Amino acid sequence: MNQLEFTLSETRSILQQLPRNLARLPGHFIAEQGILHSAALTYTTLFSLVPLMTLSYAMLALVPSFQGLSTQLEDVIFSNFLPDTGTAIQSSLAQFAAQARSLTLVGVIFLFITALLMMRSIEAALNRIWQVRSGRKFLSSLLIYWAVVTLGPLLIGVGLALSSYLYGLARLDQLTGAADLLVVLPWLMTAAAFTLVYAVVPHAPVPWRAALISGIVAALAFELSKRGFSFFITQFPTYKLIYGAFAAVPIFLVWIFICWSIFIAGGTLSRLISTPVGAGKSLASELYLALRLVQRLAQAQRKGESVKPAHLLKQVEGMTAASLERIWIKLEPLELLARDEDGSWLIKRELHQISLHQVDQLFTESALSLGDSVEPWERNLSLRLESLHQGRAAQFDLSLAELFFERAEESHQKEV
Repeated sequence: MNQLEFTLSETRSILQQLPRNLARLPGHFIAEQGILHSAALTYTTLFSLVPLMTLSYAMLALVPSFQGLSTQLEDVIFSNFLPDTGTAIQSSLAQFAAQARSLTLVGVIFLFITALLMMRSIEAALNRIWQVRSGRKFLSSLLIYWAVVTLGPLLIGVGLALSSYLYGLARLDQLTGAADLLVVLPWLMTAAAFTLVYAVVPHAPVPWRAALISGIVAALAFELSKRGFSFFITQFPTYKLIYGAFAAVPIFLVWIFICWSIFIAGGTLSRLISTPVGAGKSLASELYLALRLVQRLAQAQRKGESVKPAHLLKQVEGMTAASLERIWIKLEPLELLARDEDGSWLIKRELHQISLHQVDQLFTESALSLGDSVEPWERNLSLRLESLHQGRAAQFDLSLAELFFERAEESHQKEV
């Protein structure tokens, strides 16, 4: 089977399992506190929306071709909000952003930090979904955040320019289907944005197919929610009787909460797609998973290759993204694994230098320590555990190279 056939087969398998994963999604969303994460991100958005808008305007102003697109950018952003509330909120936020442009250097730094904290909250939410205990180092996160802040507005500017071009062709009847493309283009941009965030932001190996399918599903859910919520507030405007002129604010907050709920649900779906059903209930301990991982990397090393984390999830039976991250952290004292410039994993030490006992110690609970005064049964248990530990150390007194290759070759020769 060549690479293309393998890719098509895997994509077909993911699509076949998509209905089952969608059925599992609500339960996982609630169990993993998706509502709480959405509420927290909604609260953070209140403080970071103006700084993000200000930075977006500044990035667009750096490109001469995109100067003057601020108004169109606002229209693109707030077209996702509701007709009755979008205008009021848009005018207020635009006024705040205009005032923010006249801030001093200290104020600009404060706005930038606020925007970074917003993206930090997004990364933390996705890391919790992927059950990642440790996030990226500060410098790595800062580079990703800076890329989002700088490239995001520029990509939106490209999208606006493309929309204007298609609109002109549609008016002149020079391109068949240009009007249809104008309708689909906002949804494609939304799906691309979701896909990019799901694939890049989590500190976990996210397969691109899982990120793409989740991005498409989230974009569809976003469009349906936008239309449904807009229909609700226009057909049932009772909230105006309660809040009066203040009605725009609570509706605005509710819509932001819905948006973040869709975002978190999409991230959860990407993890469900990446994790086979039953993988989390595998009987294999992390010691077995770690040895399977090292053995797979050792095989690749013999061929002069490294392995991408997304491929390890598929090639190592029972492995999940969370287990992969925990195993990396636990093996760090041995300085056994490394990442190359592409992010692929490889072995950087000779396996003859590392014993199975050393690896076992990192994944096995140590024997009970005795205090000054202990009960007789506790001393008895501790002695038995110590004896078991010594016997285990004797059985595991061989190198990883012997375990993976030399002993396996001897066993194969005996069978022959």
